[in-house]
Amino acid sequence: MRKLTLILISLLLCLSLASCKNNSLTTAGLDRKPNEQSIKEAVSKYYLAKEPKNKGELKIYNIKSLNDKYLVLAEKYSGDGHRFTNLLLIDEKYNTIAWTSGETPISMCFSINKVDYDGNTILFGTFNNSKWDPKQDKKIPVEINKIDIKFDNNQNIKEDVSIENGYIVVSKPISKVEEFNLYNEKNELQSSLEELGNISSESQFNELKVK
Repeated sequence: MRKLTLILISLLLCLSLASCKNNSLTTAGLDRKPNEQSIKEAVSKYYLAKEPKNKGELKIYNIKSLNDKYLVLAEKYSGDGHRFTNLLLIDEKYNTIAWTSGETPISMCFSINKVDYDGNTILFGTFNNSKWDPKQDKKIPVEINKIDIKFDNNQNIKEDVSIENGYIVVSKPISKVEEFNLYNEKNELQSSLEELGNISSESQFNELKVK
């Protein structure tokens, strides 16, 4: 009986140690998960301060962590003029501390907006489900599920995306985009930087004072 008890204690101890090891590895490997409600409140507060007359629908496309901060791709279209998105930099206390704006696609199926910040090159944009084909002189449908970006620092970033959520990509250190390709689920090329011609916009963050 005593031998059986010792065996059981040993097994329990082993399981306990294994559990602690797995938990620490999982925690270390996880990205910080933002409080989505706090993010939404921060974005709403930003638009209320910057565009108080804008009664459009708020859409948050994408959120990505950057060190101890968050990058948030959002849009609040007032219904007037050409649409554009905003990339907001939100701190750990959920205050918007900086912003920049970016182009949205018109005839093409995607946009590339670039901003350099704190030693990083940040690309962001949205998608359309169609593009203009000059050979056929009409719009044709596209399916965008993956992006493949190559930078001049030899970094290659591949990510799964969706047309509804756009994208935010971060490359460190600051670098130049050499290739930007979009693929569907079958890995068939849908569009590229070569087809787009140029990066849609290049800008810097505008700082906001936290009140």
